[in-house]
Amino acid sequence: KDSDHQLERRIQRVLQELPGITFDSLVIRRLPSGVCLQGYATIEDHNLDLGCVAREIVGVGEVLDRIVAIRRPPVPPR
Repeated sequence: KDSDHQLERRIQRVLQELPGITFDSLVIRRLPSGVCLQGYATIEDHNLDLGCVAREIVGVGEVLDRIVAIRRPPVPPR
């Protein structure tokens, strides 16, 4: 079983590796029933749900998504 810190780091790693999102800051905090995501991000994919992504990670229950997101349209290829 992961420690709280290991779980927080694993979630952070998964979220930061997602394509089409850039975090200006990202903090993951363990809660009794799950985790809280906090920070600021620029997101190109308007369908991306960070809470759903985090819930797919083993060991995560409830997700409180407090990410402030700027949603931008994808940049067309040149």
